Amino acid sequence: MTLILTLGNADQVIQVSDRRLSWNGQLKEDESSKAGLLTCLNARLAFGFTGIARMGSFCTRDWLLQALMDSMPPDCTAANVLERLRLRASETFRLDPSLCKSPRKDRRLSIMFSGYLYHHEPPLQAFAILTNYQNFQTGQDEAEAWDEFSPPNFWYEKRPADGEPTFIQYVGNWRAITPQDRAAFRELLEARKPAQAIIGKAIELVRQMSDRPAAGNTIGKQLSAIQIPRDPKLSTASGYHSIVNGYVTYLPDFVAMTPSGIWGTKDARLIKVGGLDASPSVVPKVGRNQPCPCGSKKKYKYCHGRPLPTPRRP
Repeated sequence: MTLILTLGNADQVIQVSDRRLSWNGQLKEDESSKAGLLTCLNARLAFGFTGIARMGSFCTRDWLLQALMDSMPPDCTAANVLERLRLRASETFRLDPSLCKSPRKDRRLSIMFSGYLYHHEPPLQAFAILTNYQNFQTGQDEAEAWDEFSPPNFWYEKRPADGEPTFIQYVGNWRAITPQDRAAFRELLEARKPAQAIIGKAIELVRQMSDRPAAGNTIGKQLSAIQIPRDPKLSTASGYHSIVNGYVTYLPDFVAMTPSGIWGTKDARLIKVGGLDASPSVVPKVGRNQPCPCGSKKKYKYCHGRPLPTPRRP
């Protein structure tokens, strides 16, 4: 289990996900990516998964990237890519030896895709969930995995909108989220606060969720974030948010599809050169006027707390 949180407004879609792997409430690893970015002919979509991560020789992250890479053209539209992924998932979960030997309760998996569809003007905010256990008719999670994955229907933003278009969606341990959390997110989204302000609040609240009894030790505090601007001419951005000083920045997985081919990356990271003599590249977030945890003696807002450059049109 984990938490994949998506926040969207008129300017951008932001996905925040924790990096924890746990089993029956016991911590196994806190630095496992479950997030990525998919670009195809008509969409840019962040994706994240929750549920089974590893079982025997089966690894969900590796399988998901390979399954997306195998979703070859000729049709690279989002709906067709996700339908091919659904068929591949149903077949894999029916035939893979490691999965077949495991109890049905341990085979549950949900994959959420969220971002923009670009065959609309302006681009249409949308998300889809591919799942074999989440029942959206009853609003409940089933105790055992189904035989087949449900069709990944897209949910779209309403047009014309009644006010500012916003959405909040999540998969994973959603019971750790309170109505107060949702209200705080909604206020930021409706006010169209800068991306860094929204991400900062999401990081703060997800870390609070991780300490709540409802989290059951399944939500970690090492987090990844992906930002997708509505404008397709603007670049996507990603961030790695740690509670300890570090010299490695982890990047999300990436799959790009075009009619002429497909390519992807996994386990990409930026490593700061210089060892212990260099200041950390990643530090915990603190108050803007507090000393930066990196040891520079500067205020956080003038050091690692400076906002990232705003993406510009080419």
